[in-house]
Amino acid sequence: MEGNVENEINNLLLALGNKYQSIQQYTDAIYCYKKILKSLKENSPQIYYLYYQIATNYFKNEKYDKALDYYNKLINTQNISSDLQSMIACCYVNLKDYENALRVLHNLNILEKNNRNVYKMLGEIYYYLKKYDVSIKYYSKSEDKYALSPALLSIKDFKKGFEFYEDRLNSNDLCHQTGLPLRQNINLPKWDGKKECNKLLIVYEQGIGDNIMYFRFLIELAKKNPEMEITYFCKNIVSHILKTDCKNVLITHDTSRFNIPSFDYKCFIMSLPYILKKEKIEVNTINYINYDSKISEYWNRKLKSDKPKIGLFYKGLLKSSIDKIIKMKYLKKVFELDVEIICLHKKEEIKEDMTFFSENVKIFDIDTDKAFVDTIGILQNIDLLITIDSGIVHLAGVMNIPTFLLLGYVSEWRWFNNNEKVWYDSVDIYHENKNINILEDSEKIIKDISKKLKI
Repeated sequence: MEGNVENEINNLLLALGNKYQSIQQYTDAIYCYKKILKSLKENSPQIYYLYYQIATNYFKNEKYDKALDYYNKLINTQNISSDLQSMIACCYVNLKDYENALRVLHNLNILEKNNRNVYKMLGEIYYYLKKYDVSIKYYSKSEDKYALSPALLSIKDFKKGFEFYEDRLNSNDLCHQTGLPLRQNINLPKWDGKKECNKLLIVYEQGIGDNIMYFRFLIELAKKNPEMEITYFCKNIVSHILKTDCKNVLITHDTSRFNIPSFDYKCFIMSLPYILKKEKIEVNTINYINYDSKISEYWNRKLKSDKPKIGLFYKGLLKSSIDKIIKMKYLKKVFELDVEIICLHKKEEIKEDMTFFSENVKIFDIDTDKAFVDTIGILQNIDLLITIDSGIVHLAGVMNIPTFLLLGYVSEWRWFNNNEKVWYDSVDIYHENKNINILEDSEKIIKDISKKLKI
C-alpha cells in the first residue's frame, strides 16, 4: 500500500515537473524531478530519465556547470549517445571551456563521420579561438554558408564572406537575445543589385551598432545611384540620429510615410556590402550622426572641468557569446586617475555597480526623452571614450571621438585579430589573448590613457 502511494506521488511530481518545464519554470521543474530521485532505488531505470531532465532544465536555465554535472552522471550510468555528447560540448562552450569542448567534439567526430552539426560546432569553437583557417575547414564541411561567413570575413575574404552572409535570408528565426524575429517580414521581392530599380526600400535588421555601422554603405549606394529613390525604414531608436546630404534618401521609422507596394524591391541593410560588391573596407570619413546643438551646449556646460574627461561604457545589455563586459575590479586603476569619468549607462542599468564607483565617476539621467541624444552630446564633450563592443563604439567612431575599444578573448569578426584600424581612424583596439588579459594587467591601458590625455 505504501509503495502504491509513493508511486502516485511520484507520478504527480513527474506530471508537475513536465508542466513547469513546458512553461519555462525550470527551477520548479528541477525541484520536482529531484524530489522523485530521492525516493528511487539506485538501480531504478527511471533515474536515467530524471538525470537527463534535470540536466536539460539546468541548461535551459543557463546554469551550465550544474547541467554538466548531471550530463556527466548519465555518462557514468549508460552508453554515451551522440546527442548527450553534443549537449556536454554545448555546456563547455557556454562555460567558455573550449579545450574540453573540442575534446568531446573530436571524440564524437571519430564516432560519427560526416556529422554536419559536429563540423559546425567545431567551426564555431575554432572561430572563437581565432584559428580561422581551421574554423573555415570545419564550417565548409558543415555546408552551412551563413555560419561560415564570419570566419571568411575575419580573414578579409570580403567578396565570398558577404556573399555567403546572404544565406541568413533563407530563414527568419527568433533572435536568441531578444526573442523577436531577426528581420521584418515585408512583402517585396529582394533586390540583387543587378536588376533595374527606381525605388528601393532598405530595411533595418539586427543590432543598433550594426545599423549605425552599415549606414555608410547606404550613403555609398545612394551616391552611386542618384536617380534611385531610397527609403531607409528603421527603428525609432536610430531614425533620428542618422543623417545624409543625399537628396534621394528618406530615413524614417514611420510606416505612414511610405507605401510598400510602390517600391520595386527591398534590401536589408546588412546586405549592402554584398550589393556593392565590397572587396575592401575603407576607414570611415563621413560624420553621418545627427546631433542637437542645444543639447551639445548643455553638456558642455554640465561637464565643464579642468580635468580631462573620459566617457565609460562597460557592459552590454544582451547576453552574447561575444565577451561584452569590463568587470568592476578591473576598472579600479582607471578610477584612481586624476580625471573625471562620465558613465554612459542609464542609472537603472548599473544600480548594482554604483558602490564600486569612485567619486570621480559621474552618473546622470541620460536619453530619457530620445535614445542617444544625451549620449551624443556627452561624446562631443569628452576627451576619450573607453568602451566595450557596443553601439556606442560605432557612434564614437563615426563622430571621430578618440576611443579605446576593449575586447574580450572572444570578439566579433569586424575587429579582426589585430589592432588595425579598418573601420574608424579614432578607435584604438585592444585585444585580449591567451597571454595578455588587457584588463587584469591594466598597466598598458593606464599608460596609453595618460599618453592620450597628457596627464
